[in-house]
Amino acid sequence: MRKFLGLVLTGILLFCTIFSIVGCGEETGNSFQQEEIGIEEYREKATVEAKDYYAIQGELYLPEKGLLEREISLYTLNVAKANEKEEIDFLTKTLKGKIDSVIRLEKLVLGETTQKEIAKDFNEQYNNPLYFDAYYGNYNGYEAFLRTSDTDRVKDVLLAGEIFRYGYEWEIILWGDGGFLSIEEAYAKNLIKAEDVKVIAYYHALFVKRDWQGTDSEFENWYYNIDDIR
Repeated sequence: MRKFLGLVLTGILLFCTIFSIVGCGEETGNSFQQEEIGIEEYREKATVEAKDYYAIQGELYLPEKGLLEREISLYTLNVAKANEKEEIDFLTKTLKGKIDSVIRLEKLVLGETTQKEIAKDFNEQYNNPLYFDAYYGNYNGYEAFLRTSDTDRVKDVLLAGEIFRYGYEWEIILWGDGGFLSIEEAYAKNLIKAEDVKVIAYYHALFVKRDWQGTDSEFENWYYNIDDIR
């Protein structure tokens, strides 16, 4: 009986030893395979993932895709230069964030009925048809939108700690209760809050950047480093 129990224990120990070795071998194999994924393949996989994300998200919401097409091209160039997987991960995360930001602007839609009401009020007050370049959303019951003219002059506004900049003699107008006023007037009369101004400034920067033809750093230098704030 003792001999039989000894054989059973020996068999169990042998089985456990073999299983342990096989398990370790599989783990080592997986780890080795992970290490075998070189930087070139990692670049390729990251680029495919980023372009797929753009195709799924961007095509759904972006009638004007020039900005993001430039971002994709810049991303591809930067990934090709990257030598570390962490750097590629950072570039991919940044690109997805930019895509999401632009989509948020595109999703802001002024309802057709509201737009007709605004156009009617605008025509009655200014005897001109309404046009606007971008819609920035509703804030405390007021619709905010951007209007520009043909004047090729850069205008800067500092409001509630936020910088607004654009050319073409722009103005951000708010409509509510049948009337119109500038964003500066709305803020001065406490019709909108500083938090609202911050969100509007965010969307305005996105809109301006859509028209920008240079690099990110050039845009930031032009948009944020303003010496003469009026």
